[in-house]
Amino acid sequence: MLIEYNNLNLNISYNPDDIEKGKTPLVFLHGFTGALNDWDSLKAKLADQYAPIAIDILGHGQSSSPDNPEYYTEDSLVEQLHYILTQIGVTKSSFVGYSMGGRLAFCYALAYPESIKSLILESSTAGIEEQLLRAERIFSDEKLADKLTESGTSKFIDYWFSIPLFDTFKNLPAEQLTLLINERKKNNPVGLANSLRGFGTGKMKNHWPELKSIKKPTLLITGELDLKFTEINRQMLKQLPNATHQIISKSGHNTHLEKPQDFFILVGSFLRTFIK
Repeated sequence: MLIEYNNLNLNISYNPDDIEKGKTPLVFLHGFTGALNDWDSLKAKLADQYAPIAIDILGHGQSSSPDNPEYYTEDSLVEQLHYILTQIGVTKSSFVGYSMGGRLAFCYALAYPESIKSLILESSTAGIEEQLLRAERIFSDEKLADKLTESGTSKFIDYWFSIPLFDTFKNLPAEQLTLLINERKKNNPVGLANSLRGFGTGKMKNHWPELKSIKKPTLLITGELDLKFTEINRQMLKQLPNATHQIISKSGHNTHLEKPQDFFILVGSFLRTFIK
């Protein structure tokens, strides 16, 4: 889809083109370096009962990668997402978001609460509360963005998946891991770098004070081995008025790839309970 945003033509890739009528739309948002096809397996399992819509967030997959980081900010991404959903006739939907995609889904729910039926947030956060830690993260992401533009996508992806956050990916079948990494190497380095500069966790607003305003049913999912995000989500659970937190055993940051069946069971049960 080609959209107009601040006089710039942006191509935002999504699928499917036609939304099946009579089914609750499920909007899928991938993580940093990912793409809409990350959700193919889960979408196929849910398609009988729901209308899955996967979107390439700006700077990823087949979507545009403009040079200006301002098009990647929280407010800009939320408005792009709202424009797309409005154009394809989706007025109310449930969201499934992983990591960066979960942060975007959360921001969208704050901006357009009337458009949300429920939220499923995997390994995500409401931002960084402490100003000093937020500044440190912005500095860190700027260095990562510089590294990306200097070394290119291929070398950066090799580095990215060597960090401790993704240690558990080593448990994936070798063929699957190779395919996953090669797919991510297709991303545009400008798009990935600007995603860090515009919507890295440090650049995201601190939304912890607004957690109590998210009254829609919310499912938080983290991996048992991802200690950092499991603790973050335990703290989020204390403030979200209508949420549950499920921890998937023997899994790290990306539970929907590492433990797809466990993830599907949790998502399916949640949707059957809250989405009529």
